[in-house]
Amino acid sequence: MPSLAIELTQVGIAVLLNAWNARFYDALQNKNAAAFGYELLIFAALVATLGSELPRRGRLASAGDPPALPGRQ
Repeated sequence: MPSLAIELTQVGIAVLLNAWNARFYDALQNKNAAAFGYELLIFAALVATLGSELPRRGRLASAGDPPALPGRQ
């Protein structure tokens, strides 16, 4: 059951990000500075909220050290 809750949360996050993305690019297309500024504030709130979740997901998905970048050691 916990995995279902995680999946539903991920779907909800994707929906929120897609809705924000549409509003953000609409503001750019319409050259609406007020809406653009507002969407930047919304983005900052999303990053502050979701940014704490991303490292947790990375720890769950990783198994050992991350792979080395090509050409770097």
